[in-house]
Amino acid sequence: MTRLEFIDAMTDIRDEYLNEARSRLEAPAKKAPRGRLAIRRVLAGLAAAILLFVCGFAVALAASPALRELTASLIARKQQTADSAAWRPQNMVGACCLETDQRLYILENRKIYAAPHGSDVFSVLCEKPGCGHSDESCDAYGGIAIGWYQGKIYAVTMDMNGVRLQRMEPDGSDHAVVCDLPCLPRADGSIGGYDFFCFCEGFLYYMCTPPPYPAAGASDQTQSAALFRTDLLTGETDEPWKDSLPAGMNASQICQFEDGKWYMQADYAEDGETKSAIFRADPSAGTLRPILDNHGGRRAMGWTVLGNSILYYEPGRGIVRRDWESGQESLLLEDPGWEDAECFFGVDDIYLSRKAPEKGQRLFSVYSWDFEPLGSLSLPAHYQYVTETADSVYFGVIDWGYCLKGCLDKNEIGAGELSLRPVTYFNR
Repeated sequence: MTRLEFIDAMTDIRDEYLNEARSRLEAPAKKAPRGRLAIRRVLAGLAAAILLFVCGFAVALAASPALRELTASLIARKQQTADSAAWRPQNMVGACCLETDQRLYILENRKIYAAPHGSDVFSVLCEKPGCGHSDESCDAYGGIAIGWYQGKIYAVTMDMNGVRLQRMEPDGSDHAVVCDLPCLPRADGSIGGYDFFCFCEGFLYYMCTPPPYPAAGASDQTQSAALFRTDLLTGETDEPWKDSLPAGMNASQICQFEDGKWYMQADYAEDGETKSAIFRADPSAGTLRPILDNHGGRRAMGWTVLGNSILYYEPGRGIVRRDWESGQESLLLEDPGWEDAECFFGVDDIYLSRKAPEKGQRLFSVYSWDFEPLGSLSLPAHYQYVTETADSVYFGVIDWGYCLKGCLDKNEIGAGELSLRPVTYFNR
């Protein structure tokens, strides 16, 4: 379905909910439960905003074509999430966690742990009798990155045998080597220099930076970085962007896949200076081009792609929507003066983390996609947002992956005070 068709569908659904919005204004209904798609609240909120505008209230943003197009793209994103179990985590923190229809997997200290949806209890992914879960022979061994495709878990492992792509069953059994992964060897012949790994649509994407490991965007490299793509079924590897990478490129884990294109944040060198940008990579055409400069006067602390637009949070300004073809921008949510803030664009909601007034704490706030505040909670400063699933939002600290510390029940969002439940590990 094209975006114009989505806009037409959105308009039809909006009209359907318009009468419901009127009745809600007269007698507010009970809050609808949140589910995997949670589209109802977004559409009802949009319909109510349009109704207020018709009644004469100043809600210009809700009536703008930019927000209508944004909402249509959001509907498309939620439908894509329903069709692709591995979509949600791969757009959050790279390849440290993944969500399937049955459970959430998390990679910590090279081991995979799993929990059913909505649970805060994670168990090591190994049922071998007598296994101590301490080395590569354990079924839970997941190496440095995990992904999901056609009912199988894929893992990138790095040991004395090299860097390999492995495949296993959802319960961790039946490990099998798919292929060895090409790398850029160091001068002494050892391996290393891998920047990041991301799984999407039947492929593993990863970047190698040549040794000696350069500073981000260093302009004096004698060898360019390499961006590889490996077919998860056949193990065949190619370099679609071999002739497109800018000098001194050093990508981060922040990436997103949308409509067959790959978007990533990276530093690079130009005219002797280190610069940063968000790039759009087209695997079929082998092209790689920047769509948002992220240096100089602009500093995006969180971003996401919707259709032909990029949404990003810029400190001191707020959440901005930019059409990368025309360069036109519109401010969707103004920054009221948040200190040391960063933004995470989820499927169901928008999450904002910023410095709290209390020492050693950060304030984590939740906004709907129509920018309605839904609640906040205070967390230890070293806690980081990890990922969002259909039922929960998870927080943790970095430890060869992410060590989960707590989770927020999505049913609490918008229903009152938010609280964090501790996460428990078994057979750690």
